[in-house]
Amino acid sequence: QGNPGAQGNPGAQGNPGAQGNPGAQGNPGAQGPPGPPGPQDDEDIQAALASHQVQLTQIQENLRELQNICKHFQQKENSTCFNDDGDRLGHERNPANSCKEIIAACQESEGIENGLYWIKTSLGGAAVQPYCDMTRGGWTLVGKIE
Repeated sequence: QGNPGAQGNPGAQGNPGAQGNPGAQGNPGAQGPPGPPGPQDDEDIQAALASHQVQLTQIQENLRELQNICKHFQQKENSTCFNDDGDRLGHERNPANSCKEIIAACQESEGIENGLYWIKTSLGGAAVQPYCDMTRGGWTLVGKIE
Protein backbone atom coordinates (compact mmCIF):
# COMPACT_ATOMS: atom_id res chain seq x y z
CA GLN A 1 0.00 0.00 0.00
CA GLY A 2 1.29 3.44 -0.90
CA ASN A 3 1.47 6.71 1.02
CA PRO A 4 -1.73 8.73 1.66
CA GLY A 5 -2.47 11.37 -0.96
CA ALA A 6 -2.79 15.16 -0.49
CA GLN A 7 -5.79 16.44 1.47
CA GLY A 8 -8.77 17.29 -0.78
CA ASN A 9 -10.75 20.56 -0.97
CA PRO A 10 -13.37 21.22 1.73
CA GLY A 11 -16.89 20.03 0.89
CA ALA A 12 -20.02 22.17 0.55
CA GLN A 13 -21.56 23.63 3.71
CA GLY A 14 -24.22 21.40 5.22
CA ASN A 15 -27.80 22.32 6.12
CA PRO A 16 -28.39 24.24 9.35
CA GLY A 17 -29.20 22.14 12.37
CA ALA A 18 -32.44 22.13 14.35
CA GLN A 19 -33.10 25.04 16.69
CA GLY A 20 -31.87 24.44 20.19
CA ASN A 21 -33.92 24.53 23.38
CA PRO A 22 -34.61 27.95 24.93
CA GLY A 23 -32.15 29.07 27.53
CA ALA A 24 -32.87 29.64 31.20
CA GLN A 25 -34.54 32.90 32.22
CA GLY A 26 -32.05 35.60 33.05
CA ASN A 27 -31.71 37.45 36.33
CA PRO A 28 -33.89 40.51 36.94
CA GLY A 29 -32.41 43.80 35.83
CA ALA A 30 -31.20 46.55 38.10
CA GLN A 31 -33.77 48.78 39.76
CA GLY A 32 -34.57 51.90 37.76
CA PRO A 33 -34.06 55.45 38.95
CA PRO A 34 -36.59 56.92 41.35
CA GLY A 35 -39.55 58.73 39.80
CA PRO A 36 -40.36 62.41 40.25
CA PRO A 37 -41.80 63.43 43.58
CA GLY A 38 -45.55 63.10 43.96
CA PRO A 39 -47.94 65.81 45.13
CA GLN A 40 -46.92 67.18 48.50
CA ASP A 41 -50.13 68.74 49.79
CA ASP A 42 -53.88 68.72 49.22
CA GLU A 43 -53.66 71.48 46.62
CA ASP A 44 -51.11 69.51 44.56
CA ILE A 45 -53.25 66.38 44.87
CA GLN A 46 -56.37 68.23 43.73
CA ALA A 47 -54.50 69.72 40.75
CA ALA A 48 -53.18 66.29 39.75
CA LEU A 49 -56.66 64.75 40.00
CA ALA A 50 -58.18 67.58 37.95
CA SER A 51 -55.52 67.11 35.27
CA HIS A 52 -56.25 63.39 35.08
CA GLN A 53 -60.01 64.08 34.98
CA VAL A 54 -59.53 66.42 32.01
CA GLN A 55 -57.49 63.74 30.24
CA LEU A 56 -60.12 61.10 31.03
CA THR A 57 -62.91 63.34 29.72
CA GLN A 58 -60.99 63.92 26.48
CA ILE A 59 -60.38 60.19 26.08
CA GLN A 60 -64.10 59.50 26.61
CA GLU A 61 -65.04 62.14 24.00
CA ASN A 62 -62.56 60.67 21.52
CA LEU A 63 -63.95 57.19 22.16
CA ARG A 64 -67.53 58.37 21.52
CA GLU A 65 -66.42 60.03 18.30
CA LEU A 66 -64.65 56.86 17.15
CA GLN A 67 -67.74 54.79 18.01
CA ASN A 68 -69.88 57.11 15.86
CA ILE A 69 -67.41 56.84 12.98
CA CYS A 70 -67.40 53.04 13.26
CA LYS A 71 -71.21 53.00 13.40
CA HIS A 72 -71.36 55.17 10.27
CA PHE A 73 -69.04 52.86 8.34
CA GLN A 74 -70.82 49.75 9.58
CA GLN A 75 -74.15 51.18 8.40
CA LYS A 76 -72.57 52.17 5.10
CA GLU A 77 -71.16 48.68 4.64
CA ASN A 78 -74.37 46.88 5.59
CA SER A 79 -76.88 48.91 3.60
CA THR A 80 -77.64 50.48 0.28
CA CYS A 81 -78.01 53.83 2.03
CA PHE A 82 -74.56 54.94 0.79
CA ASN A 83 -72.76 54.59 -2.53
CA ASP A 84 -69.08 53.63 -2.84
CA ASP A 85 -68.06 57.29 -2.47
CA GLY A 86 -69.88 57.60 0.87
CA ASP A 87 -72.75 59.70 -0.48
CA ARG A 88 -76.06 59.01 1.25
CA LEU A 89 -79.01 57.98 -0.90
CA GLY A 90 -80.86 61.17 -1.87
CA HIS A 91 -77.63 63.17 -2.21
CA GLU A 92 -77.00 64.99 -5.49
CA ARG A 93 -74.31 62.42 -6.43
CA ASN A 94 -76.53 59.50 -5.34
CA PRO A 95 -80.14 60.35 -6.26
CA ALA A 96 -82.90 57.97 -5.14
CA ASN A 97 -85.88 56.69 -7.12
CA SER A 98 -88.28 57.96 -4.45
CA CYS A 99 -88.49 59.29 -0.92
CA LYS A 100 -89.79 55.88 0.19
CA GLU A 101 -86.65 54.24 -1.22
CA ILE A 102 -84.53 56.46 1.04
CA ILE A 103 -86.50 55.38 4.10
CA ALA A 104 -86.32 51.70 3.13
CA ALA A 105 -82.57 51.78 2.44
CA CYS A 106 -81.60 54.06 5.29
CA GLN A 107 -83.95 53.01 8.08
CA GLU A 108 -80.99 51.80 10.17
CA SER A 109 -79.22 55.15 9.77
CA GLU A 110 -79.73 58.14 11.98
CA GLY A 111 -80.70 61.49 10.58
CA ILE A 112 -83.48 60.62 8.10
CA GLU A 113 -85.43 63.84 8.43
CA ASN A 114 -87.96 65.79 6.45
CA GLY A 115 -86.27 67.94 3.84
CA LEU A 116 -84.99 68.25 0.30
CA TYR A 117 -83.53 65.13 -1.33
CA TRP A 118 -82.36 64.38 -4.85
CA ILE A 119 -84.83 62.12 -6.68
CA LYS A 120 -84.51 60.72 -10.22
CA THR A 121 -87.29 61.45 -12.65
CA SER A 122 -88.58 59.18 -15.37
CA LEU A 123 -87.93 61.96 -17.89
CA GLY A 124 -84.45 61.06 -19.07
CA GLY A 125 -83.23 60.20 -15.59
CA ALA A 126 -82.58 63.83 -14.58
CA ALA A 127 -82.68 64.39 -10.83
CA VAL A 128 -84.87 66.96 -9.13
CA GLN A 129 -84.98 68.08 -5.53
CA PRO A 130 -88.48 67.74 -4.05
CA TYR A 131 -89.37 67.93 -0.38
CA CYS A 132 -89.61 64.51 1.28
CA ASP A 133 -91.92 64.13 4.28
CA MET A 134 -90.11 61.29 6.06
CA THR A 135 -92.26 61.41 9.21
CA ARG A 136 -95.29 60.27 7.19
CA GLY A 137 -93.61 57.36 5.42
CA GLY A 138 -91.76 59.10 2.60
CA TRP A 139 -94.35 61.29 0.94
CA THR A 140 -92.97 63.34 -1.95
CA LEU A 141 -94.13 66.95 -2.11
CA VAL A 142 -93.85 68.34 -5.63
CA GLY A 143 -96.07 71.41 -5.16
CA LYS A 144 -97.97 73.17 -2.42
CA ILE A 145 -101.10 75.29 -2.77
CA GLU A 146 -101.89 77.72 0.00
